[in-house]
Amino acid sequence: MSDWQREENLDAMRGACVLAMTVHHCINYFPGYSLLYWRFVSGAFPFLAGFLVTSILAGRANVGPDRNRLGLRLLVRGLKLIVLCIALNIMLTFIFPLGGKGQSSSVLDLIGNVGFYGNYKSVAFSLLVPIGYTVVLGGLLLLSRIMHPGVIAILGGALFVYCVLAEWLTREEYYIPLLSLGVLGMAAGYASAWINRNLLSKAQLAVAPWLAIQAVIAVTGKGEPYPIYYANTVASLLLIGFLVHLAVQGRIAVRYLILLGQYSLLLYLFQIVVLVILRGQLSKLSIGSGVTGFWVALPLVSFAQLCLAAGTDWCRKQYPLTNRAYGWVFH
Repeated sequence: MSDWQREENLDAMRGACVLAMTVHHCINYFPGYSLLYWRFVSGAFPFLAGFLVTSILAGRANVGPDRNRLGLRLLVRGLKLIVLCIALNIMLTFIFPLGGKGQSSSVLDLIGNVGFYGNYKSVAFSLLVPIGYTVVLGGLLLLSRIMHPGVIAILGGALFVYCVLAEWLTREEYYIPLLSLGVLGMAAGYASAWINRNLLSKAQLAVAPWLAIQAVIAVTGKGEPYPIYYANTVASLLLIGFLVHLAVQGRIAVRYLILLGQYSLLLYLFQIVVLVILRGQLSKLSIGSGVTGFWVALPLVSFAQLCLAAGTDWCRKQYPLTNRAYGWVFH
């Protein structure tokens, strides 16, 4: 499979995760359904970021100068995502607080909270940070010449053990468990050809893990313990990858999923802002929460983000300035 085809499949997977994230956020802002089966989406994006680094990008940087350029590019891109999250939270502090998120006693405290020890309850757009960490780590590994499957496996195993122990010791962690999934994505990226050939093309191997972990969640009623969350993320991505593989093989149009995947970070920010505004407006109509609000919000947000992705794509192709501005923030 060519890099171009692999990128399209990966974009389609990200697009499917954007839709899953839409459901997750709509439930979050309009409670009424269980989030147990949708929590995987937070870990899916760092995983896919790590997968992209090793399955496609690192394979293009086989010689020193190329490797250095790509490593530096990844480092800058990851840091930009973290800085963007900090800037957005500073802006919220002064302009548009999101339910107390982004509120800190000082700018330094806010930077520390957003960049190091915060979580989704205290940091708005918090998913940008572990994605940024994953990309930064990929850049550092390339620049230091230790981007190797063995190193990734050791690092991923160490992070997993740390997260399990931290949970057992009731030490609250947020960014590191998501970074752990990003490193797992890097490991999976090295085995991307094998995964595509042996897992994503076989229904029993791609669907069975998802059914098994959903059964565990249904029986226990718990999706939060880290090993279960870790397994649910992997199993859910296997299922999504299998469905995308079927769509591609059956020549079913996946261009809309690809479009959503290409603008996944922009749409992530867009979803949250729109849902905050929508919740406020619907509350004035006495449908600002619960199942009714969810079913009003879900199609509206889904359609709006498809329009935003299509409009952004058109503007980038028509206006070089728009393309440069988008690239400065997200590339």
